[in-house]
Amino acid sequence: MKNNRCMYCSAQAYGPGCPFSPHGKHVHTSDPKKCIYCGASAVGPGCPFNPFGRNHVHGVEFNSMLKDYVEQSIIAGYLMNKLETPVEKTEAYKMGIINKNYKMIKKPETIEEKAAYSHLDQYVFNLKQMLGSKASILSSTSCFKLFEEVSIEEWKNICENTEEFKHKFKHLIDMFYEIVSEAYKSGLPTNTIEHLIIESFVDKNRK
Repeated sequence: MKNNRCMYCSAQAYGPGCPFSPHGKHVHTSDPKKCIYCGASAVGPGCPFNPFGRNHVHGVEFNSMLKDYVEQSIIAGYLMNKLETPVEKTEAYKMGIINKNYKMIKKPETIEEKAAYSHLDQYVFNLKQMLGSKASILSSTSCFKLFEEVSIEEWKNICENTEEFKHKFKHLIDMFYEIVSEAYKSGLPTNTIEHLIIESFVDKNRK
């Protein structure tokens, strides 16, 4: 395959020598029938270049894992943003729908009120009610501590372009919220928008 080049440096070579990948190995993802690290069509153990083990990883497997990783990251970030928002800053509280304990004190009636008290908001509010004083375990800092295989500082040392990618990801997330806002303005109900977002992430059969 002519276009089967390293995703980091565009070289045709396999193995060590990539100046841009975090582990120094070339990674080829274009050919779903070949190992992304060594180019072999074999499956199972035997890859001499896999930096995380000895098994061959084919392009189709890698692309599928990458897609799942991206989806899970966005969902986790979207949910974490809601979980970390103080009750005083939620639209539901400002509109008098919930009190400081996240308990509903007024049934939402207008479009704006229903948008501020969506199914996802209700889930987050109920979760915070159940956890009470233990809700701090939902913070992003606490969650990062659960994954101590590679710390945030270690990742910063691995990739010198951390800030560059941080800005790119932020731009992508801003676009996500702009699309949600556009959907609201077009008249789509809150529940429909949430359904479309969730369906977009979990539909594994899409092309």
